[in-house]
Amino acid sequence: MGDRPNVIFVLGGPGTGKGTQCARLREKFGYHHLSAGDLLREERSREGSEHGELIMSYINEGKVVPSQITVKLLEKAMRNLGWEGGNFLVDGFPRSFENLSAWEEVVGGKVNVKSCLFFDCSEEVMEARLLERGKTSGRSDDNIEAIKKRFRTFQEETIPVADKFMQDGILKRLNTEQSIEEVWDKIHNLFKPQVVFVLGGPGAGKGTQCAKLVETFGYHHLSAGDLLREEKTREGSEHGELINTYIREGKVVPSEITVKLLEKAMKGLDWEGGNFLVDGFPRSFENLSAWEKVLGDTVNVRLCLFFDCSEEEMEIRLLERGKTSGRSDDNIESIRKRFHTFKDESMPVVDKFEGEGILRKVNSQRSVEEVWDEVSALLKP
Repeated sequence: MGDRPNVIFVLGGPGTGKGTQCARLREKFGYHHLSAGDLLREERSREGSEHGELIMSYINEGKVVPSQITVKLLEKAMRNLGWEGGNFLVDGFPRSFENLSAWEEVVGGKVNVKSCLFFDCSEEVMEARLLERGKTSGRSDDNIEAIKKRFRTFQEETIPVADKFMQDGILKRLNTEQSIEEVWDKIHNLFKPQVVFVLGGPGAGKGTQCAKLVETFGYHHLSAGDLLREEKTREGSEHGELINTYIREGKVVPSEITVKLLEKAMKGLDWEGGNFLVDGFPRSFENLSAWEKVLGDTVNVRLCLFFDCSEEEMEIRLLERGKTSGRSDDNIESIRKRFHTFKDESMPVVDKFEGEGILRKVNSQRSVEEVWDEVSALLKP
């Protein structure tokens, strides 16, 4: 998908604030903002236009311009601005199934539609905003009769498209009756990477459930330990030599290095709005402090999934695993030492998350499928 443009559809009734928020997304995240209506108006008046005469003939005859022309103009604009890997907000499109059908026909599998932002607002609030705007906008459709007609069209043609996107799992609904700043805060959060910390004692079943979340819901699974091991041996590694020095000297690798590796992995996979499981991190307050220092509020930590399991059960599982795993730490002495470290260092972090209301505790003593039923319900996108 790396060479395809990324598209976010932006839908909402007239007066919901789409233009205002699209301008902020363009400024903050570098998205290109394309308005289907603006492109049609520009093409109609552009000298030497390929579609201008045809557009004018449709308008003169009181007909709707075919959606294929609109999509071709959108495609042309995307190619001119930077097709490969470009990020685009397509504002006010598709407004109908006919629009959507034309989109599929013309660009179909050539683009990656990441999501649809839907600006949800009552007709009473939209009407008040549009009438206020009409005092200065000079727009012929900012009058009560035209407004009511636009509302009907939106309800009949656009809402069914939004419903389809919801069924497809790509709709992001926003309450836009709030202030501009409150709406922006919600949108800004949507565009940050969405992170779920996954904590639990050794043998609690974290890896098994993370694998199922990746397979079922498309999460990216990042293990802090795996990233350190990979970086240590990677040729030309920025941190490899430093990591090896710390290990040789029997010191703990600084948490900031681990967090930078996690950040690099997220950016390499799907930074904006990506869904990540960060497994086995933060295991201590020192880890958490480094996370805050390096990443701060550039990511949105949705919750911490905590796999709760008794030491007796974890010990049985780890000793069983040790028969075939080949892991040097799957022996009774190492296991009990790891339990001690987990209780001393990780449980205080778990307690902190619980106090903040972001902890989701799962009893992982049960069967894999029983645990999965609960985990899947908690983390279904």
